[in-house]
Amino acid sequence: MNDTVGQLAAASHKYGPECTIGVVIGYGCNSSYLEKTSRITKFDAKARGYDHENMIVVTEWEEFGKHGELDDILTQFDREVDAASVHKGKQ
Repeated sequence: MNDTVGQLAAASHKYGPECTIGVVIGYGCNSSYLEKTSRITKFDAKARGYDHENMIVVTEWEEFGKHGELDDILTQFDREVDAASVHKGKQ
């Protein structure tokens, strides 16, 4: 469990089943969301004995582009923020 899952759980408790996304924008930036287990193809739920209809997926989206995949869409401002970051090239 990470901070986005905690955010999702807290918001779901407060706001009900319509809340299906947790987002944290702070030191890092990440999200989690509720997905139908049947749509998660990288996880064999039956083999693992997971019999719940839904599962929380943590995106780890702050890691997208760590191999240069997003270089073509980075702006001057993205590059300036990254250059000043203690986590250059990561978050």
